[in-house]
Amino acid sequence: MRKSIVCFATILALAGCVTTASEEGAGGDGVKTIAEAGIDPSAPHTALIASPPKTKDLKFGEVVKDCTISSSKLGKKIEGYPQKRPVVYLYDSNPKSYAPHAFYLKGFQDGCVRKFVASMAMLGDLELHEALRYTVDAKTMPYSDTDNEYERLKGRICGKKSGEPCGERRMKSFAKTTAFLTIYESFGNSNKYAEVLVYKGKVVASDLTNLR
Repeated sequence: MRKSIVCFATILALAGCVTTASEEGAGGDGVKTIAEAGIDPSAPHTALIASPPKTKDLKFGEVVKDCTISSSKLGKKIEGYPQKRPVVYLYDSNPKSYAPHAFYLKGFQDGCVRKFVASMAMLGDLELHEALRYTVDAKTMPYSDTDNEYERLKGRICGKKSGEPCGERRMKSFAKTTAFLTIYESFGNSNKYAEVLVYKGKVVASDLTNLR
């Protein structure tokens, strides 16, 4: 049931939406507040916030850095990517719940987890992303900022032009450093979700999509 919803929502995710602050190149501890990034606090966003609020205060779409929580309190490890020798791990604090609750992403260079609230979350496969993205006309579904950042990274690592698959030989190396994270506001309703692109332990792009 979950897989069917996720696959459908992944196809929809190609539409893209609002991009936000990136940790890539950020000063200090590598994060920016909404104000520092010049983002309207009232606008939909996936934010990188220096001081992690309590779970109950987190808004959907906010991804925050948390260096205070111990590994024993992350909950159940539900997924790793790539499947062989994973470098990024997704934890669910309450896997029996379909209501919004805390999830954690582990595998960042600074040793801190990234925390967010969702009803469901999934790490995305790069080959699946390419298969879906490259079969949809860009005029019909314009590239999102996560799509564009993926293409930039792919070009640098795989030596391929935009719209061309990375290729099996380079993909194994690419997948060791790069992953998509998709988070859903509610179980069984894919109208609102956020997509985050992680590269070498940093959030490099993110989009929040709200389908009407």
